[in-house]
Order: sequence, then structure tokens, then C-alpha cells
Amino acid sequence: MKNIIIWGVPRSGKSTLAYRIRQEFGHSVICLGYTEISPEEKVKEMVRYETARDWSYKMSMEAKFTQCETFCNESKMVRKTAERLGLQFFDVSFDREKVFDEIIQYIRQNIS
Repeated sequence: MKNIIIWGVPRSGKSTLAYRIRQEFGHSVICLGYTEISPEEKVKEMVRYETARDWSYKMSMEAKFTQCETFCNESKMVRKTAERLGLQFFDVSFDREKVFDEIIQYIRQNIS
């Protein structure tokens, strides 16, 4: 299996490129987001698992909420875009480790 990683800033064309790669080469594309959790719940989860190494560690609670609100809204956009382009979307709002197991299984079945 060859690896293709697409990483970039918002609105740089990542989803469109992923779609084109899937069309051209048949590679599966996996999209992640959290569309089923509220920003308040996401902040609580973030704080619960946060360590000094995390980018959010020194942020105020207000700043964390603002970030989570943005990320929750962006997740909804990612899901809609993935559905429109026929890309695989996994929601990691809850029980993330279980979802990661599902992603590994998906990769085994579809990519390996």
C-alpha cells in the first residue's frame, strides 16, 4: 500500500484533490470530524484528556470554546463535502477509540 497524505489549510483544495485522487487512482480517502457533539461537550472532553504537550494546554477556557465552536462547524462542512464527493467520513464525536478501530477495519477491507 502506498501512502498519500493530504494536509493543508482550510480552503486550499484538500477535499477536491482527495476526490480527484480517488477518481484517478481508486484510493480510498478518509475524512474525520465531530458533528454530533456540542462545542461545550468538546471543550469538556478536550480538558479531560489534555496534557502539557497539547496545543490547547495553555489556552483560556473561552479560547478553547471558540476553537471548539469553529471546529464543530467545520466538521459539519467536512461531512457535507465528503458526502457530496463520495468520500468516507468517520465521526469521532464520541468513543473515538472505537471509531479508530472501525477506521482500521475499513482500511483492511478497502485499501490493503
